[in-house]
Amino acid sequence: MNKKKLGFFVVFVVFFIFLINWLAMEFHWYYFLPWFDIPMHFLGGFWVASLFIFLLPFRDYSFKYVFLILGCVLFVGVLWELFEITLNSITIRVSFDKIDTISDLLFDLLGGFIALLIFHKKK
Repeated sequence: MNKKKLGFFVVFVVFFIFLINWLAMEFHWYYFLPWFDIPMHFLGGFWVASLFIFLLPFRDYSFKYVFLILGCVLFVGVLWELFEITLNSITIRVSFDKIDTISDLLFDLLGGFIALLIFHKKK
C-alpha cells in the first residue's frame, strides 16, 4: 500500500472509531455490553500501529521495526489506561481493575500486531 493510500486509511479508521465510540456512548453500549471495549481497544491498537507505520520510515520488517511499532502501541495504550483510570476515579468513582487494564493492553497489542501482519502482506 503506498503512502497516500495508507494516509487515507489511517484517517478513515480513526473516524470509524470515533463514530462507533459516539454510538456506543449515545446508546450506552459500554454499560449494556461490558465486552464492547474489547473490539474498541483492538481497533485502537490497530489504528495506532497503522499511524506509526505511516509516520515512521519503513526499511524492513525486522525485529527492531516490529518492536518499535508495538512499543508505540503499548505506550499509547498505557497513556490511555492512565487517562481512563484518572477519569473513572474522578467522575464515577470506579475502582481500578487490574484484569480489565491488562486485557485492554493485550487487545491494543493484538490490534497492532494484526496491523503489522496486514501491512507486511501489502509491502
